[in-house]
Amino acid sequence: MAATLARGDIYRPSARAWGKVVRVGAASLGLGAMMALAAHNRALIEAPLAPFRLGGLGPKEIAVLGLCVAGALAYPALLFAFGGVTPLEARAALKRRRGDAPVTAEAP
Repeated sequence: MAATLARGDIYRPSARAWGKVVRVGAASLGLGAMMALAAHNRALIEAPLAPFRLGGLGPKEIAVLGLCVAGALAYPALLFAFGGVTPLEARAALKRRRGDAPVTAEAP
């Protein structure tokens, strides 16, 4: 799609946009490296969890849940560290704007 838009001279990303893409890619590679390291050291991560059971979950499943939580916490930190997202951009994305409909819970 990007190639078609560029060929038709409809849209060409700016240098700033490409910089953001590179920074987000670097954060993603960083998270991928962290998860690859965790996969390589799986036995070391699961060993301390061996005596624990959580419902029907064993140490392997608990380790997977823990790595999911770690990844969910690490990715925003990596995005900020690499400059893929600035604090100002994050605040603007999370800020409610005038005219936005209020969020209400609807009964099913």
